[in-house]
Amino acid sequence: MLQIHPGMTLLDLGCGSGSVTVEMARMNRSGQVLALEQKREALELTRENLQRFAIKNVTLIEGRGEKEIKDLPLMDRVFIGGAGGALEEILNQLPEKMKPGGKILITAVTLETMTQAKIRLQSSPFTNLKILQTGITRYVPRAGYMMAQAENPVTIFCADLLPATQPTDT
Repeated sequence: MLQIHPGMTLLDLGCGSGSVTVEMARMNRSGQVLALEQKREALELTRENLQRFAIKNVTLIEGRGEKEIKDLPLMDRVFIGGAGGALEEILNQLPEKMKPGGKILITAVTLETMTQAKIRLQSSPFTNLKILQTGITRYVPRAGYMMAQAENPVTIFCADLLPATQPTDT
């Protein structure tokens, strides 16, 4: 959905253990990946995963997204896996930090995050909002039967940035 191409600058905001960071970096070896996380323990897991997969094109940043975005370079793609309760503030800052043709993808597991993402991404300067929901169902033995047991679904929001709002000078 993010349509990653070589040479791009990517942001994994709320990188957690670094699984998305690793995949972004592998898809974009000639580009740069920024991995931002507020929890030191999670950032250390990301660091370990980068070493395990011999990934070199990632810059780790410890801090809160809404505070760190202003200091980041212009980005082509942004993945938000966690915003620490500051999604609206982050989404308000992002348009100024994205390159022409920029895309943003947000994963949400709470109603609050889904609501904020939908409201903000369906209005300017964002366009082409796409929403998907995915889930996993496990089958577990119960009273001689295999019963379906649904896990928490994940809702995915993807949107483009309107060209008129993007910076013209890098």
